[in-house]
Amino acid sequence: MAAVASSKFSASTQRSHAVARPPLRYDNTYKMEPDKKFPQPAVKKVINEVLQAMLESEKYEPTKCLGLTKQLADLIKDRVKELNIQRFKIVCHVYLGSVDNGSLACVSQCVWNDKFDTSAEGVYKNDSLFGIGVVYGLYSE
Repeated sequence: MAAVASSKFSASTQRSHAVARPPLRYDNTYKMEPDKKFPQPAVKKVINEVLQAMLESEKYEPTKCLGLTKQLADLIKDRVKELNIQRFKIVCHVYLGSVDNGSLACVSQCVWNDKFDTSAEGVYKNDSLFGIGVVYGLYSE
C-alpha cells in the first residue's frame, strides 16, 4: 500500500476564505437599430412640465440662476430616465436668461446617426426670465 501524505490542515480549513469569482461579462449584442424610437413627444412634455413648475414664480437673478440651471438639468434628466428609454444615452442642457436682456445664441455640434438620434426641446417664459431645455437622445449600440 502506498503511503498517504498527511497534512496538518483539514479540507474544511483550507478554504476558510470566500472563493473570488471573476465578474460576469456580457457579450455585445451588436444591435444596430433600437427596438423603439426615441419618444420625442413624451420627453417634450416632461421638459415643459419641469420648466413650468420650477420657473413659474422665479425672478431672474444671475447668481441664483447658476445653481438653478444645474438643478433643472438634473431634474429633467431624472424624469426622462423614469420613462425607461432603452439603449439611448440622455444628454440634457438648460439655458436661462433675462427677458430684459433677452439675447441668446446657442450652437450644438456632435456626431450622430440621423436615423435614430434625435432631440426634444421645451421653452418657458414669464415676466422676468425665459428657460430653454433641450434633451438629446443618442442611440447607444
